[in-house]
Amino acid sequence: MSKGPGVKQRLILDEVERRPWGFYLVELLPDNHSEAEYQALHRACMNLYAQGRVTCIRYTTGTRRQCRYGKLLLLKPGLMPPVNRLSVKGIT
Repeated sequence: MSKGPGVKQRLILDEVERRPWGFYLVELLPDNHSEAEYQALHRACMNLYAQGRVTCIRYTTGTRRQCRYGKLLLLKPGLMPPVNRLSVKGIT
């Protein structure tokens, strides 16, 4: 078992420090990423969320066909985005 965050968790934490007001998880992946790559990054993100190191907000836009994964917005812990006409479905 590792003593610190893994490669994907460090990638997420570095990006949260660089852009504290938020970014979408999928922005960290190349355009031609596989579903397995997204799932691995998502798993790393959920572990950081469980530790309280990031804030995650999940919402969907459009239909299921238009939005393959939904949108997962990551922020620094404790921050909430301004919600203007944005229907937040829930915090994951």
